[in-house]
Amino acid sequence: MLKLLLVGLYAAMPVAIMTTNKAPSAIFYAAIALCLGLMFTRAHAPQRDVLANYRTLLLCYGVPTAAVLFSATLHGKWPGGNFEEALRLSLGLPILLFGLAQAPLPALRRAIGGVHIAALAATGYVAWLAFSDDMRPVTEIYNAVGYGNLLLLLATISLFSLGWELTPWPRAERAAKIGVVVLALAGFLLTQTRSGWIAVPGFAMIGIVLMTGLRRPWRAAGLLAGILAIALAIGLANQSLRDRAQDAYTEATQCTGAQSTADTSICIRFQLWRAAWEMFKADPLAGAGDSRLFNERLNNKYLPENVVSPFVAQNFGEPHNDMMKALSSFGVPGGIGLLLVYFAPFWIFARRLDRRLPRPVRTAAAMGAAFCLGFAIFGLTELMFRGMRTVSFYTMFVALFLVLSDPRIADRPPDSDRALH
Repeated sequence: MLKLLLVGLYAAMPVAIMTTNKAPSAIFYAAIALCLGLMFTRAHAPQRDVLANYRTLLLCYGVPTAAVLFSATLHGKWPGGNFEEALRLSLGLPILLFGLAQAPLPALRRAIGGVHIAALAATGYVAWLAFSDDMRPVTEIYNAVGYGNLLLLLATISLFSLGWELTPWPRAERAAKIGVVVLALAGFLLTQTRSGWIAVPGFAMIGIVLMTGLRRPWRAAGLLAGILAIALAIGLANQSLRDRAQDAYTEATQCTGAQSTADTSICIRFQLWRAAWEMFKADPLAGAGDSRLFNERLNNKYLPENVVSPFVAQNFGEPHNDMMKALSSFGVPGGIGLLLVYFAPFWIFARRLDRRLPRPVRTAAAMGAAFCLGFAIFGLTELMFRGMRTVSFYTMFVALFLVLSDPRIADRPPDSDRALH
């Protein structure tokens, strides 16, 4: 029963991320509680050994907590919510891995149905906002950039899920998944998000490796070029997106010299990044000690002149960049910790795309690789780890994709799964 409840929480998490503010943290802690409960049940050897198998990864995920504690010790101040965010990564991952390793794999794969439902719900929400107001849709849950980025990520995971057949009706299942992908991409276009397009080449490359195994590199290169050409054509066909892309180019070229503190979308980001870099340089070893101090230090008392405009100093409280947040808040250890959070699991997923592994394993590995890479790329221009909920979402689904793509778990005896067939 605990295992099935855990699967249900995983199916609910993507929907909660795209539709509510409070539920994701509650779902995360409920999943943690269930996994702790499973620790007291009798486990098979593969489940019992799962933490030992991921020893290096878990050490990497301990770095964010160590960075926060190190900075707090040097500053003599408790960082509050930053410590909880770090713990959700450092302690959340091993607990979730242990619990998920005991759940039936077929049921865990079906939990991805929550991704499909979330993609449809988010698309409907965005469409309602777009067509009711005739303006760029701004949700009450995230800003348009963050929401669009997450919607693109859900569309990508839905696309890769074509590698699984989870029902007795494979053709209908495939058609339904393709429909979800098309609608989710349409929703992403409606958000008019520019920065999300930066991740498209990376997602396309992962998909090509999943399909071809890179047995014919030239064919893979041709597929990649074709996918990017189609993506470019779709983007250029959207007048609003085309105008916003032109605006971004114009603002970026003008945002120099005397115009460096202009209060335009691109220049504001440049100002915030410069401010974060100045804060990092002031204390590269420990940073400011708390991300909440960014707003307090966003004025000329702490920064050189002309780093930010008065408008930016008064109206922005974060650097619009996850890496800049980590560096300015917790110095070099914080930056290293964030890179490990992204790329330590990504490396595992990338290795599991090996064409010699079973198709279900490679499918889950592609989802995991896209998930980690997406957050890393999106975090360059938007604060994806803005709050506890997205940290929880990231931790839960990294753990899920690790278990689903683990060849050792995939090869275990199916006795524990029979009840769900």
